[in-house]
Amino acid sequence: MSDMDEYLPDLTTQRARKGIEKVLELLNCRETGTEINGRKLAECNDVNFILSLPTGYGKTTLSLILAKYLSTHTTSNFSRIIHVVPTRALVKSITDDAKKYGLDFRVQYSFSPSELKSPFFLSNFVITTYDSFFLNLYKGNIGEPFTDHGHYDLPRFSILTSIVNFDEYHLMTDKGYSSLIASAEQLAKMGVNVIFSSATPSIPLEEAISREFAENNRRIISIAIVNNYGEAIKGKDCKEEGEKGHYTCKPKGSSSEYELIEIVDDFKVPNIDYEIINNEDEIYSKAEEIAKKEVDKKPKLLIVLNTVDKAIEVYSKLKNKMEGLCLVHSRFRVEDKDKDFSNCEVIVSTQVIEVGVNISALSMITELAPLPSIVQRVGRVLRKNEESEGKIYIWNSGNPGPYDKELVNSTLEILNKEKLCLRHPFGCYQKPGYANKINISYKLDSTMITKLKQLSENIFLAKKDLQNMMKDYLSLTGNLFLNVAFTKPYDEKELIPVSVNYLYNNREKLLYFDNNNKCVTVYLETYDSGIIEKCSSTVYRWFGKDVDSFLENLAEQYKDVIWEDNKKMVFIAFKVNPKYYDKELGLHIS
Repeated sequence: MSDMDEYLPDLTTQRARKGIEKVLELLNCRETGTEINGRKLAECNDVNFILSLPTGYGKTTLSLILAKYLSTHTTSNFSRIIHVVPTRALVKSITDDAKKYGLDFRVQYSFSPSELKSPFFLSNFVITTYDSFFLNLYKGNIGEPFTDHGHYDLPRFSILTSIVNFDEYHLMTDKGYSSLIASAEQLAKMGVNVIFSSATPSIPLEEAISREFAENNRRIISIAIVNNYGEAIKGKDCKEEGEKGHYTCKPKGSSSEYELIEIVDDFKVPNIDYEIINNEDEIYSKAEEIAKKEVDKKPKLLIVLNTVDKAIEVYSKLKNKMEGLCLVHSRFRVEDKDKDFSNCEVIVSTQVIEVGVNISALSMITELAPLPSIVQRVGRVLRKNEESEGKIYIWNSGNPGPYDKELVNSTLEILNKEKLCLRHPFGCYQKPGYANKINISYKLDSTMITKLKQLSENIFLAKKDLQNMMKDYLSLTGNLFLNVAFTKPYDEKELIPVSVNYLYNNREKLLYFDNNNKCVTVYLETYDSGIIEKCSSTVYRWFGKDVDSFLENLAEQYKDVIWEDNKKMVFIAFKVNPKYYDKELGLHIS
């Protein structure tokens, strides 16, 4: 029995315990009778995990249990937990849970609150983004932006003495997958304990991660919540050994082995049917029909579109037709985005709703997207099992953007071929699950992986070498959003994240250019004067002749220190014209 078992009753529900309990059982942390700096010393098994858990199962609870345990204990394996997530919204969601249970924590991401930030990951419980984690692992030293070298060894030490939970790792792009696999290799070599968690497992990605640990002689166990034994090994090279549901598996093309454990858990999910619609007018007719239903539950309906502009368009067409309509997307100021949804009857959103927003709607209309995104969205329907049955509508808009066209088309083919259970990876109500349908191929950049390996292992390489590498890649996650603001941003609440293409395409309207002096107005952070507003000639030159040159210049200079007026400065945000922003619609060009 693990010493952590006593924390389960406070932090889990009975329905979510089997998968969480198995991880704690396998870690098997035992007190040694010794104390170090007021914390009890425990020994834990050296084991790593890949968790395939349904949406709504409560996988974040595992990090909360570990954080509570590490508030009074340290172990021979790790002394802190670092929970890594793809978005700031998910950071906020987890911090809300941590506050609820009285846990001490720190956060780290771009422009995180000063009273909560932990740039060196020194807290016992750190919640951070993939971008911040990768930068700290590869000597980016986010805590010292004005230096070319800095104390990069401090955050790396924190990582080496932690257990890392990579949450929602499936939301990566190809560059992000390359960074993830490179990090898996480095953490495996350095003896760091790691958990990879996802509701939408992909066999190729699971096997790539397993291979890195197995080939470095580290034990890694894939745990899947199933309805019946044998479901999780379909499409894999596995043989049963020992207990029922315990297997030894080989990644494709490898002689190494990893373990797979199936846990039969009667996890109740609603029976959600879906219908493909092809006419945009049906969005509005279905929305009006659902909004008129006499029910007490709010929200009644969630409408998810793939782009901000489409979400604003749909919201604008519906706002005079129904009460309690709300809009949420990425181009709101952070303080305006943190809305109270309790009075919303219908919510129009983008994919920001997929993770980090605790909403449970009665029904949903969603634009067609890759299958993992559809699953995440459906996880926001009857999330609390308010009813046993529900129905959603999937709109085939014919426009795959911003997603890969092949992925979107293959999703449509899968959904049309047979009715799937979209709330459980291995099926429900006599319908097959989605687990073995998500075999998304990912493209690993071998050159990028080699460079990251060299950065990690060569003691003579430092932050400047990472910056030189970034000239070819722009971002270690494959995603880059630029911050804009219409007032001096003293904290993150005043920032608006926008895509590079959106900013470039609307630059003449949104930004303040002085073409005579060849500068553009931005907000910069200085070492001695804090954040200042300045017309910067350096940032002006980033724009170049077209969007490709803008991207190239960003890759070379965005994360670098700006030298102007004989001062070192760091870019914070572009200043935008406030006439293009309002609290109802966010940032938009009419």
